[in-house]
Amino acid sequence: MEKNHTAEPWSVGTWADKVGVWGKAGDCIAVCDGCSLGDANPSNAARIVTCVNACAGINPNAVPGLVAALEQLVKEVEAIIEDGTLPPKANNHDSMIAARAALAAAKGVSC
Repeated sequence: MEKNHTAEPWSVGTWADKVGVWGKAGDCIAVCDGCSLGDANPSNAARIVTCVNACAGINPNAVPGLVAALEQLVKEVEAIIEDGTLPPKANNHDSMIAARAALAAAKGVSC
């Protein structure tokens, strides 16, 4: 993936009375309009930083496809457990637990 943006990690910082997004070298990437320190919504900057840092090293456009593929894989494994091809204990295999946890985290729900 071609990298034409400021390298991660990014962080949330302040500039004058505004909340901004900063690169690791201290360079200002963006100042969030409407995100002054007194406003209730500086969380926009935090969300930008979280998303960018979470996608470090991967193509962010691929994330929806990754989630969909993992959902399909879990569904298909559950179906072959249900039909008896795999034993029920496969539901508790570390990889199934990790897959369900990753999907729950991606969707913002608890397992």
